Amino acid sequence: MMTGLDLENFVKEGSDKLKWLTLTGNSLAKGSSIPQAIGGMTELTVLDLGDVGLTGKIPESLGDCSKLLALFLGSNELTGTIPSILGDLALLQVLSVDSNKLTGRVPASLGNLTSLAEFTVFDNNLSGSMPASICTLRGSSMYMMFASDCLQDDNVTVPSVVCECCDMCCNGGFCCFLEFDSCFDLSSF
Repeated sequence: MMTGLDLENFVKEGSDKLKWLTLTGNSLAKGSSIPQAIGGMTELTVLDLGDVGLTGKIPESLGDCSKLLALFLGSNELTGTIPSILGDLALLQVLSVDSNKLTGRVPASLGNLTSLAEFTVFDNNLSGSMPASICTLRGSSMYMMFASDCLQDDNVTVPSVVCECCDMCCNGGFCCFLEFDSCFDLSSF
């Protein structure tokens, strides 16, 4: 019976040809960090490390995974900033970094991701304004969740990220986006 997974050794030993890696919801890697060696997995198209209890920072080496289409890092305990080098992942369609402990600003370089269709960044400790470069990505299929804690709850802090490219308002548990002419009930996320 497997009781743990050493991500560092897993990534180092023969994983450079891997195209798809998903550990989502698996507690085997709990307390691990994303190893720098992950950048050597240059054939990866999908990396799903969501909800596995990861800690530490998002490594800059992920920028070397140039074939990535989807990167799921949500629902962990990741800290630090969103690396600007992720904006070099030209094929990236999905970027999920929600529900972590990320700080700082959303990098303007993410506006380079012209294939991006989904960007989730809610439930972090981000600040500043949403970069104008990301606003140019708005398309009919673009789904962005910028706001994090619009819920009026004593245990939740209202985010300090300002979104000037979408008419967002927080009203109770709803964040509204003019672009989509609809509201998303964040209490269900």
